[in-house]
Amino acid sequence: MLSFDQYRREARGLENEIDSKLANYSKYSASLSQNSLRDDDSTSLLANDVSSSMGAEIEQLIHKLGEVNDNLTKTSDSSTLAVNHISNHRSKLHDFTNEFKRVKTQITSAREHAELLISVRDDISQYKNTGGTRQDNLLRERGSIHASDRVADSIIGQAIETRENLIAQRNLVQGSLSKMGNISREFPGINKVISSIQRRKKRDMIIVGGFIAFCIILLFLYSTRS
Repeated sequence: MLSFDQYRREARGLENEIDSKLANYSKYSASLSQNSLRDDDSTSLLANDVSSSMGAEIEQLIHKLGEVNDNLTKTSDSSTLAVNHISNHRSKLHDFTNEFKRVKTQITSAREHAELLISVRDDISQYKNTGGTRQDNLLRERGSIHASDRVADSIIGQAIETRENLIAQRNLVQGSLSKMGNISREFPGINKVISSIQRRKKRDMIIVGGFIAFCIILLFLYSTRS
């Protein structure tokens, strides 16, 4: 097993790599969503979609970062500095995970939207070429409705996932506040040092203020005599 510092270096390296790949993943998602709005780009969009391989690579890196964070906890000496380092790395892992899920959901929605456009376009083309019977028209309409339902389900799922992410972030903030409270209770001397610094600062301000007032009075007396 590596040392705590070695695991920290590995964690920072993984964080930088994930951050870079997530940025590219997000850019790809933006271009995918934009192209899915244009009917003529939908077919090429699905044919050239590389999001699955990009997502799988990022998912593996996030999983590896989680393992490294677990090893950081195991090799920690439980000092305040080490606890802060671990909390910082876990916070970054949490942010990476949420961002990856958000972008992945956007890509899924864009792909489903493109599939819906292709389906509607094919239905229209087929209807124009064959004329179509009433039953065929009803079947195509039902297929289009099902495709629309899938897109709606995807959007609802994204909204639910966003709500869960917000709840998780709230719990993370509450946990951080609780840790800060525990640190204050474990190290009561910190509060005394902070109070002493504040008192000294107020005293210095009073002394400086009094000196400035004294100088102003002297200048006033000097000006009145002259």
